[in-house]
Amino acid sequence: MASAADGIRWLRQGLQLVEGRHCMHTVLAEQPPPSSAPALLALGKAAPAMLLGALQYLTRHGLTPGTVLGVTKGGHWMPWRSEIQALAPAAILLEGSHPLPDEASLLAGEALHHWADVLPVGQPVWVMLSGGASALVERLVPGMNLAEWQALNHWLLSGGWSIHRINRVRAQFSQIKGGGLARLLSPRPVRAFVLSDVPGNDLDVIASAPLRPMPLPEPADWAALPARWRDRVQPQAKVCPRVPHVLVGDNARWLQAVAEVSEAPLQVETETFSGPLEAIVHRLAQAEQPLLIGGEATVTLPADVGLGGRNQHLALWMARLLAGTDGWCVALGSDGTDGPTDAAGGWADGQTWQRLQRAGRSPEQALARFDSHGALKAIGQTIETGPTGTNVMDAVLYWPPSTALMRSRVRSSAP
Repeated sequence: MASAADGIRWLRQGLQLVEGRHCMHTVLAEQPPPSSAPALLALGKAAPAMLLGALQYLTRHGLTPGTVLGVTKGGHWMPWRSEIQALAPAAILLEGSHPLPDEASLLAGEALHHWADVLPVGQPVWVMLSGGASALVERLVPGMNLAEWQALNHWLLSGGWSIHRINRVRAQFSQIKGGGLARLLSPRPVRAFVLSDVPGNDLDVIASAPLRPMPLPEPADWAALPARWRDRVQPQAKVCPRVPHVLVGDNARWLQAVAEVSEAPLQVETETFSGPLEAIVHRLAQAEQPLLIGGEATVTLPADVGLGGRNQHLALWMARLLAGTDGWCVALGSDGTDGPTDAAGGWADGQTWQRLQRAGRSPEQALARFDSHGALKAIGQTIETGPTGTNVMDAVLYWPPSTALMRSRVRSSAP
């Protein structure tokens, strides 16, 4: 029987096949080299690896990019910086803030506008997009400041709205979202390479669609905004040039890679999961054979919240269900971060609950306070990867108990 250590290894090996550099190599190898070197723009958590992949491709074909700009999350340049600078010494490599934009995000937005302004009119541009870009680089419409932008984002994200509704409102206050980047780069020929971090690979959602037009907010949604924001701008339909998009990697490819490297009888769920974490736990508990699923769960935080992330919280919840069995579960975030922690995820087996108790931790209290990080880290059951060079949502690998009696107990204890 496989162990949680095997599961962690399989998930991490699978990540290598959706790392941004590998994805760019795979896609570009299928296409003829460009007749002239493009300028390169990479935005998002996977920007460093995607940018390096594009640079290596151009170098192999004797091409030097016109100019290079990249923006990623703080600390994410490090594993790829030296190789990028060796190939493009003049590359501008910036960092923004995630999940909420800050002053660095606005500075990155100003740098992006200046970079685009000085591009020759006929200069081809390759844009590499991955999740996180929406917060990492921003330029607001006149009259909107950072404090108000952060407050608006907090209000929108706390209201239970879908991401489509949120993005349509946010695009009205941004000069980048909802096709703003496409308008900025026009009339230059632009191609987009996209690493998807959303269910269904919806191009209207990834990075808040900087290269696609965004529909107007619904009148009821706009009317629901507090006057402090509603009265700042008048909603306007924003058209933009058509930009071809190439999908270079997604969650399904990660799951496929994990199944290939595991050489285990994994049942792979083809539909990405979403919705409350409790529903994901219930789905796992019903499994009769090893199950691999991907997506992103949502969580409801208590008032007295601890430190955790959705993957670590899921692992701790599964620890309670699996206590005393030989089953195990591993939950991992593909981008190397899980909530506001230094971990990418966590794992649990039949002894985790008891390990916590022996370590003087209350696993029940940790669950109630969403304090999974401190609990799992105390017993060495967090997973730290550092920046991974990709961002394709989460994956959960569940290995159910070996006996029907134990599986029945887990199912009956599930939420």
